[in-house]
Amino acid sequence: MAVKKQKEADKEKLAEQTFRALTKVFKHNGIAVRREQLSRSRAYRVKSGSCFLKQERMLFVDNRLSAVQQNSILTDFLFDTKLEVTTECLEALSPASRKLVENHFA
Repeated sequence: MAVKKQKEADKEKLAEQTFRALTKVFKHNGIAVRREQLSRSRAYRVKSGSCFLKQERMLFVDNRLSAVQQNSILTDFLFDTKLEVTTECLEALSPASRKLVENHFA
């Protein structure tokens, strides 16, 4: 049981490191990333996404999502917008995330 908890903790730690590394990519491209508890109701459901706020481009990620889902939102947005990814940013990513990004931009 302790081994399983440790593996989950390691996975969460890696996902958090990946999130921070991806956030640096966005910051380098002038996009601020914020985790927020996005509003929801019966009539509508807000999803993570981008907008302009006071002339600043923002990307909001629902903090109720799992770390893996949050990273998926960031990578999807990265691929859709074709942002510049520096070597320094790539090196900060986990090997699996780095390979995913490199393959997409190859």
